[in-house]
Amino acid sequence: MHLQATALLMLGVQEDHFAADAPIRGAVESPERIDAVLAEIKVAANEFSSKGALVIHVPIQFSNDYKEITQAVGVLATIKELGLFRVGQQGSKNVAALDRLECPIETVSGRTGFNAFRGTELDKLLRQRGIRRVQLAGASMAACIDSTARTAYELGYEVGILEDCVVSRSQAEHDLYCGMIFPQYSVVATAKSIYEPRA
Repeated sequence: MHLQATALLMLGVQEDHFAADAPIRGAVESPERIDAVLAEIKVAANEFSSKGALVIHVPIQFSNDYKEITQAVGVLATIKELGLFRVGQQGSKNVAALDRLECPIETVSGRTGFNAFRGTELDKLLRQRGIRRVQLAGASMAACIDSTARTAYELGYEVGILEDCVVSRSQAEHDLYCGMIFPQYSVVATAKSIYEPRA
Protein backbone atom coordinates (compact mmCIF):
# COMPACT_ATOMS: atom_id res chain seq x y z
CA MET A 1 0.00 0.00 0.00
CA HIS A 2 1.25 3.46 -0.88
CA LEU A 3 0.63 6.06 1.82
CA GLN A 4 0.52 9.04 -0.50
CA ALA A 5 -0.46 12.40 1.05
CA THR A 6 -0.05 10.88 4.53
CA ALA A 7 2.18 11.97 7.40
CA LEU A 8 3.14 10.00 10.47
CA LEU A 9 3.16 12.70 13.13
CA MET A 10 5.26 11.73 16.17
CA LEU A 11 4.94 13.90 19.26
CA GLY A 12 7.49 14.14 22.04
CA VAL A 13 9.55 11.04 21.33
CA GLN A 14 12.16 12.38 23.73
CA GLU A 15 14.18 11.23 26.73
CA ASP A 16 11.87 12.80 29.32
CA HIS A 17 9.03 10.69 27.92
CA PHE A 18 10.65 7.45 26.78
CA ALA A 19 14.03 6.92 28.50
CA ALA A 20 14.40 4.10 31.01
CA ASP A 21 14.63 6.65 33.83
CA ALA A 22 12.04 9.06 32.45
CA PRO A 23 10.05 10.81 35.20
CA ILE A 24 6.79 10.02 33.40
CA ARG A 25 7.17 6.34 34.32
CA GLY A 26 6.12 7.11 37.87
CA ALA A 27 2.78 8.42 36.61
CA VAL A 28 2.03 5.51 34.29
CA GLU A 29 0.06 2.52 35.54
CA SER A 30 2.17 0.00 33.58
CA PRO A 31 5.52 1.68 32.84
CA GLU A 32 6.60 -1.19 30.58
CA ARG A 33 3.95 -0.02 28.14
CA ILE A 34 6.20 2.98 27.36
CA ASP A 35 8.80 0.57 25.98
CA ALA A 36 6.16 -1.31 23.99
CA VAL A 37 4.88 1.95 22.49
CA LEU A 38 8.39 3.02 21.53
CA ALA A 39 8.99 -0.33 19.82
CA GLU A 40 5.79 0.09 17.81
CA ILE A 41 6.70 3.68 16.86
CA LYS A 42 10.08 2.53 15.54
CA VAL A 43 8.48 -0.08 13.30
CA ALA A 44 5.72 2.28 12.20
CA ALA A 45 8.16 5.05 11.23
CA ASN A 46 10.17 2.77 8.96
CA GLU A 47 7.07 1.15 7.45
CA PHE A 48 5.24 4.42 6.83
CA SER A 49 8.34 5.95 5.25
CA SER A 50 8.93 2.91 3.01
CA LYS A 51 5.39 3.31 1.67
CA GLY A 52 5.76 6.98 0.79
CA ALA A 53 4.52 8.73 3.93
CA LEU A 54 6.20 11.79 5.37
CA VAL A 55 7.57 11.09 8.87
CA ILE A 56 7.60 14.11 11.18
CA HIS A 57 8.74 14.57 14.77
CA VAL A 58 7.46 17.52 16.81
CA PRO A 59 9.40 17.66 20.09
CA ILE A 60 8.39 19.85 23.02
CA GLN A 61 11.08 22.15 24.44
CA PHE A 62 11.22 25.03 26.88
CA SER A 63 13.80 27.71 27.58
CA ASN A 64 15.95 27.30 30.69
CA ASP A 65 13.85 29.78 32.69
CA TYR A 66 10.53 28.31 31.49
CA LYS A 67 9.28 31.74 30.47
CA GLU A 68 6.74 30.01 28.22
CA ILE A 69 4.94 28.45 31.19
CA THR A 70 2.71 30.81 33.15
CA GLN A 71 0.29 28.20 34.50
CA ALA A 72 0.37 27.62 38.26
CA VAL A 73 -1.38 24.23 38.11
CA GLY A 74 -1.67 21.25 35.80
CA VAL A 75 0.70 19.38 33.51
CA LEU A 76 2.71 22.39 32.32
CA ALA A 77 3.25 23.58 35.90
CA THR A 78 4.49 20.09 36.77
CA ILE A 79 6.89 20.11 33.80
CA LYS A 80 8.36 23.35 35.12
CA GLU A 81 8.53 22.08 38.70
CA LEU A 82 10.37 18.90 37.63
CA GLY A 83 12.68 20.68 35.20
CA LEU A 84 11.59 18.65 32.18
CA PHE A 85 12.12 19.28 28.46
CA ARG A 86 14.59 22.15 28.90
CA VAL A 87 16.42 23.04 25.72
CA GLY A 88 19.97 21.69 25.68
CA GLN A 89 19.31 19.23 28.50
CA GLN A 90 19.38 15.45 28.07
CA GLY A 91 15.67 15.07 28.73
CA SER A 92 14.68 17.29 25.81
CA LYS A 93 16.75 15.30 23.30
CA ASN A 94 15.28 12.72 20.97
CA VAL A 95 15.22 9.27 22.53
CA ALA A 96 18.21 7.39 21.10
CA ALA A 97 16.05 4.88 19.23
CA LEU A 98 14.57 7.69 17.15
CA ASP A 99 17.96 8.94 16.01
CA ARG A 100 18.92 5.41 14.97
CA LEU A 101 16.00 4.98 12.59
CA GLU A 102 16.95 4.45 8.97
CA CYS A 103 14.08 6.50 7.51
CA PRO A 104 14.26 10.26 6.94
CA ILE A 105 12.54 12.31 9.65
CA GLU A 106 11.49 15.95 9.40
CA THR A 107 11.73 17.84 12.70
CA VAL A 108 9.36 20.72 13.43
CA SER A 109 10.57 22.90 16.29
CA GLY A 110 8.91 25.60 18.35
CA ARG A 111 6.36 23.58 20.34
CA THR A 112 6.00 24.77 23.93
CA GLY A 113 2.61 23.26 24.73
CA PHE A 114 0.28 20.35 24.02
CA ASN A 115 -0.73 21.38 20.51
CA ALA A 116 1.85 20.60 17.80
CA PHE A 117 0.35 23.23 15.49
CA ARG A 118 0.52 26.14 17.92
CA GLY A 119 3.70 28.19 17.57
CA THR A 120 5.17 25.93 14.87
CA GLU A 121 5.33 25.69 11.09
CA LEU A 122 3.66 22.28 11.09
CA ASP A 123 0.55 23.27 9.14
CA LYS A 124 2.68 25.09 6.56
CA LEU A 125 4.94 22.07 6.11
CA LEU A 126 2.02 19.67 5.72
CA ARG A 127 0.36 21.84 3.11
CA GLN A 128 3.60 22.40 1.21
CA ARG A 129 4.05 18.63 0.98
CA GLY A 130 0.47 17.99 -0.10
CA ILE A 131 -0.42 16.10 3.07
CA ARG A 132 -4.14 15.44 3.58
CA ARG A 133 -3.98 12.70 6.25
CA VAL A 134 -2.10 12.61 9.55
CA GLN A 135 -1.56 9.59 11.78
CA LEU A 136 -0.59 10.49 15.35
CA ALA A 137 1.87 8.68 17.63
CA GLY A 138 3.89 9.52 20.75
CA ALA A 139 3.11 11.12 24.09
CA SER A 140 0.86 11.70 25.69
CA MET A 141 -2.67 10.58 24.94
CA ALA A 142 -4.79 12.92 27.09
CA ALA A 143 -2.75 16.05 26.42
CA CYS A 144 -0.58 16.40 23.31
CA ILE A 145 -2.19 13.73 21.14
CA ASP A 146 -5.72 14.88 21.97
CA SER A 147 -4.98 18.59 21.51
CA THR A 148 -3.08 18.09 18.25
CA ALA A 149 -5.69 15.73 16.80
CA ARG A 150 -8.52 18.14 17.49
CA THR A 151 -6.69 20.99 15.77
CA ALA A 152 -5.73 18.82 12.79
CA TYR A 153 -9.39 17.88 12.39
CA GLU A 154 -10.51 21.52 12.56
CA LEU A 155 -7.88 22.44 9.97
CA GLY A 156 -9.41 19.95 7.57
CA TYR A 157 -6.99 17.02 7.77
CA GLU A 158 -8.13 13.42 7.91
CA VAL A 159 -6.95 12.34 11.35
CA GLY A 160 -5.92 8.93 12.61
CA ILE A 161 -4.74 7.85 16.06
CA LEU A 162 -2.37 4.87 16.17
CA GLU A 163 -3.64 3.32 19.39
CA ASP A 164 -0.61 1.05 19.86
CA CYS A 165 1.82 3.94 19.32
CA VAL A 166 0.48 6.34 21.97
CA VAL A 167 1.41 6.56 25.66
CA SER A 168 -1.48 6.69 28.12
CA ARG A 169 -1.38 6.83 31.89
CA SER A 170 -3.60 3.80 32.39
CA GLN A 171 -5.63 1.20 30.54
CA ALA A 172 -8.79 3.00 31.63
CA GLU A 173 -7.57 6.25 30.07
CA HIS A 174 -6.56 4.39 26.91
CA ASP A 175 -9.98 2.74 26.61
CA LEU A 176 -11.84 6.00 27.28
CA TYR A 177 -9.97 8.02 24.67
CA CYS A 178 -9.76 5.34 22.01
CA GLY A 179 -13.31 4.16 22.54
CA MET A 180 -15.24 7.37 23.15
CA ILE A 181 -13.25 10.59 22.69
CA PHE A 182 -10.96 10.13 19.67
CA PRO A 183 -13.69 8.70 17.39
CA GLN A 184 -15.44 12.09 17.50
CA TYR A 185 -12.75 13.56 15.23
CA SER A 186 -10.44 10.74 14.14
CA VAL A 187 -10.16 7.10 13.15
CA VAL A 188 -8.54 4.88 15.78
CA ALA A 189 -6.48 1.95 14.47
CA THR A 190 -3.28 0.01 15.04
CA ALA A 191 -0.26 1.08 13.04
CA LYS A 192 -0.03 -2.26 11.27
CA SER A 193 -3.60 -2.01 10.04
CA ILE A 194 -2.58 1.19 8.22
CA TYR A 195 0.72 0.11 6.67
CA GLU A 196 -0.32 -3.54 6.12
CA PRO A 197 -4.06 -3.45 5.49
CA ARG A 198 -5.84 -6.72 4.83
CA ALA A 199 -6.72 -7.43 1.22
